[in-house]
Amino acid sequence: QQQQQQQEILAIQSAEAQQVGPVHPSPSVQAQPCSNCSNSSQQQQQQHHQRSSRGSRDSRARSGRGQAGEGSRRGGRDYAAPSGEGGGAPRKIKGSVPTPVQTGGEPAGSRLEGPTAYLQPGKARLFTDGSPMVFSGAIERLVLPPGNEETPVAGDAVVLADTHGNLIGWGVYNPVSMFRVRVMQTAAEMEAEVRSCFLDVPALLRKRVQQAAQLRRQLGLPSPQTNVYRLINGEGDRLSGVVADVLGDTVVVQSVAAWTQRYRRDIEAAITAATGLKQIVWRPQADILKEEGVQLPEAVQQAPEGGTPAASGSADEAGADASTSSRVVVAEHGVKFYASPMGQKTGYYADQRDSRVYLAPLCKDKTVLDLCCYSGGFAVHAGLSGASQVLGVDSSASALQMAEQNAELNGVSGRVKFQQGDITRYMKQALEEGQQYDVVVLDPPKLAPNRASMERATIKYQRLNEQAMRLIKPGGLLMTCSCSGAMTQSGTFMQVLVGAARAAGRHLSILRDAGASPDHPLHPAYPEGKYLTNVTVVVH
Repeated sequence: QQQQQQQEILAIQSAEAQQVGPVHPSPSVQAQPCSNCSNSSQQQQQQHHQRSSRGSRDSRARSGRGQAGEGSRRGGRDYAAPSGEGGGAPRKIKGSVPTPVQTGGEPAGSRLEGPTAYLQPGKARLFTDGSPMVFSGAIERLVLPPGNEETPVAGDAVVLADTHGNLIGWGVYNPVSMFRVRVMQTAAEMEAEVRSCFLDVPALLRKRVQQAAQLRRQLGLPSPQTNVYRLINGEGDRLSGVVADVLGDTVVVQSVAAWTQRYRRDIEAAITAATGLKQIVWRPQADILKEEGVQLPEAVQQAPEGGTPAASGSADEAGADASTSSRVVVAEHGVKFYASPMGQKTGYYADQRDSRVYLAPLCKDKTVLDLCCYSGGFAVHAGLSGASQVLGVDSSASALQMAEQNAELNGVSGRVKFQQGDITRYMKQALEEGQQYDVVVLDPPKLAPNRASMERATIKYQRLNEQAMRLIKPGGLLMTCSCSGAMTQSGTFMQVLVGAARAAGRHLSILRDAGASPDHPLHPAYPEGKYLTNVTVVVH
């Protein structure tokens, strides 16, 4: 796969060197905007594209525009491009391959609706099957329509076609990112969706967010018992580059693509229209956005997790500042929790919601150890289900403070306690003291951010799980997790557990092998979206 990718890069470089002449657009690359949208105004890992390409800036998006969607299309754009766009040489991004840009006339009778990215020969099948990310090396050339020789900038809509000019779909372009085009709509979707809006990003955003909200309603979210859930799950909701979690009356949005920064107001307006929620906290991820060619202001980079230090408030208020330092109270299957919109990630790990509910009744009259407990989700659920004793361990003082408050909020602080410390040191000390538990939860942070780190991460995962197994009474339970996409996608986590059990002198029986809760849908043509593994085993 690496050799194939290198060949793609060399092919593009060769084409550039030969200075291929003007390329005429194919008559098959055309589409009409639907009548329903005729009034509409004119977002780390290079692993995909070794099938496609991996997909989870302050663009100063259309400053001065009061209405969401204004200036979204090329003709009326009031948008400052990310560094490297517009004037001067583009900023070089690791893994990004330059795309040859060509202009030319059209054959008689043909018409090109917009700039068109033509795929390398043999690459079309990947995207007709629905892959949402087009890696820069997969694009053969970018053809500009006659009379418009202005090269697209980050967030501009472009047509996607195969090497012969057959329509594949359309998406948002980024001339400096390794993720050159994020597909917004395939040709098949354009035929199936009556309200499809060709090359109209704001209109497509409204449609996708409405679809995401409707799916959550089908899942029973929100409900009187649960008002914390994922509203938008990136590629799984066909909105690559944006994640949004609902925390009660607040929506926290993570932005990891240049296009989402540009269309921030449109995203906020679409969320408000679909949910009725107006308090929106925008969390641009500085490190990831840097690879998209976006340099955020220093104040934003210094905010927790690279997020904005203030909420956007109502989408209608065009980003009026509002305090986000205060916590919110959310409900998860009737259990109340404090959550912080400016905490880790989006402030609450809704992906483990169903796993917490699954484990809770198994903790009745049991001693429970919750390792890497964060704000005490598993611990509090166990306490409420009748666990005789619960201890949560985490290295973060602020997370433990919230965990203690969550225990108090639910009236279980008498039997649910927390301790600050490194979990490896804690387990070593507990083993030396001969302590054992009936149930252990092990939910460490991401240890394998990419495939290059897999070997080292595998050793860490095995050692942690070995220690955890030694702490479990015979016949007890271990719920162990990995939130590393590279580990989950490799399919080797179960082998890690087998190795850990062998080293600990224990034997396992698998009770449950799960992932994120259903409000985290996955795209079938984008396995890179699968990141969470949650396995429950009996430790004999």
